[in-house]
Amino acid sequence: MDAEAALRRTGSGIISIDNDDVTAQNCWTLRAEAGFPYQESLHWNVVPWYLGTADRIAAPGQTEIQRAAPFLHEVIALLPSPEAVIPMGRKAQAGWAAYQERYAPKVHTLPTRRPSPRVFASRPVARQEILEVLQQAARLLGSA
Repeated sequence: MDAEAALRRTGSGIISIDNDDVTAQNCWTLRAEAGFPYQESLHWNVVPWYLGTADRIAAPGQTEIQRAAPFLHEVIALLPSPEAVIPMGRKAQAGWAAYQERYAPKVHTLPTRRPSPRVFASRPVARQEILEVLQQAARLLGSA
């Protein structure tokens, strides 16, 4: 990507709970309300590489989701004993399902919505649904 294109794209270019955006803030806030400690979690994008153009991010398709499964496996293999996975949003849920088909991990799966401003604006119950899933995860881990 050339320098001019890099300047047009906003954000850090990676998915992170530490980004300076509303979705990341929603994650922090909801996790704190749920009693789910930061050190008990790892945030990972089901497709860990950038999709889209210099101006616009693109959602992953089935091909990218399938292609990403071995990379997700590498990350999961680094964890001492993952107990729960919370795929947030339809794409993350599809990616986790593709991973499960291939590698059959034995962890609790707690799917929920993406904590984005768009989801919160279009589905008023979304915030509460996500909070309840995070509370359930905290209970599973003995954190709450």
